[in-house]
Amino acid sequence: MGNNTKVVAIFGVLVFLQAVSCAVARHHADQLTPLTGVQSGTMTLNGYEEGEEGGGPAACDGIYHSDGDFLLTLPTELYAGGALCHRFMNIASTQTGRSVRAMVVDLCDDCGDDELGTSAAVWIALGLHTDAGVAPITWSVQ
Repeated sequence: MGNNTKVVAIFGVLVFLQAVSCAVARHHADQLTPLTGVQSGTMTLNGYEEGEEGGGPAACDGIYHSDGDFLLTLPTELYAGGALCHRFMNIASTQTGRSVRAMVVDLCDDCGDDELGTSAAVWIALGLHTDAGVAPITWSVQ
């Protein structure tokens, strides 16, 4: 194969890869479009440490995390195949008016569409008691 043919072949592969990359980016952007603005929902308590109820390591990175960190679990539809992994979301308690930023680290297959699971640290920062079980919130993606 001559040098010109190799250059054309490599260029063709690069154009193809760029087209695929753009298509994937558009797909993820389409999934995130409904997540603009402030959303209403409920918050439940999740455990992120090894041995706690809820399963294994976090879906985003395959590791356990500390319940003392500001962490967040999304229902399947919002998780969008991991499109929001390690992104931050603002969460505000409609009861206390306090807000906090938490990082998406996990997926919840059996959560409701508007239900976000959060670590104990999020509950405490929002001025809520973890034994409440469920709390009304608003949230937005940063």
